[in-house]
Amino acid sequence: MAGGPSPGPDGLPPLRVYLADDHPVVLADPHIADARGTGSKVLDSWGEVRTPEAMANLAEGFRRKWGFKVFKVKAGVLTPDQERDSLVAMADKLGTGALLRIDPNSRWKVPTAIRIGKAIKSLPMEYYEDPVRSQEEMAEVRRETGLPMSTNTCVISFDQIPGALRLKPIDVLLSDLHYFGGFAGNLALGPICDAAGWRVSQHSNNHAGLTMAAMIHLGATMPQLTCASDTHYPWLPDDADLIEGPKLAIKDGKMAVPTAPGLGVSLDRDKLAKANETYKKCGMKGRDDRPLMKRLDPDWTGGLL
Repeated sequence: MAGGPSPGPDGLPPLRVYLADDHPVVLADPHIADARGTGSKVLDSWGEVRTPEAMANLAEGFRRKWGFKVFKVKAGVLTPDQERDSLVAMADKLGTGALLRIDPNSRWKVPTAIRIGKAIKSLPMEYYEDPVRSQEEMAEVRRETGLPMSTNTCVISFDQIPGALRLKPIDVLLSDLHYFGGFAGNLALGPICDAAGWRVSQHSNNHAGLTMAAMIHLGATMPQLTCASDTHYPWLPDDADLIEGPKLAIKDGKMAVPTAPGLGVSLDRDKLAKANETYKKCGMKGRDDRPLMKRLDPDWTGGLL
């Protein structure tokens, strides 16, 4: 996603930038003449995704391009019923052989999570991730729906594990190199998951090649990690990674373990400097999705649904 071709009013040349999402400060910056809009004017090749049909088409595009077999709806944005309908549309579009996940980011109330959980139980659901906030609430939804539950919010440290063993809120733990103490911490976590009867996946955030390489290595060294790892890596533009050479390849839904020393990748200092300059000039020093949500839906309050 590039800045507009015209110089700003101060005569400076246009700045090529990569935007995480819309932000009022960014859009007001004269260095960034952003023509971002909706419909045909969105500034990425995937187009706008705000309907179940668009979500299903996006998932099919990911399967064609990268061979993914497991798909997660990052939910808690549209109404719960729209997001349920997105899963139904994806199941119809992708057919047999595709597994589905949904993560409402703990934005739903317990009755909503139970109602939607029962409605999606007939779909090829691999697991139901963090529809509600606490271990107690997760355990209730798990009991009432019978769906496998997963988390990267209510069990994110070793001191939260005893409560989870007692309350039984999850079936799948999303490990994280940052939350659980790097490689050593995650390798210690694995036998605990065995004892608890938990399967393991990997939590993902917006990341570039260094973290992606680390996640690949963890997936190759942690035998309990049998569920496909989450990743945001496909959203990173091809020329915006921080590593030397091209982005790490995804083929048939898999990534090869880098074989060079260390993590197998090297930091590109020029790309890092470019990213740092973009960060300093873009006006986004912290993530805040609220202005965009209010623009899309003036009645949005951010409360539980």
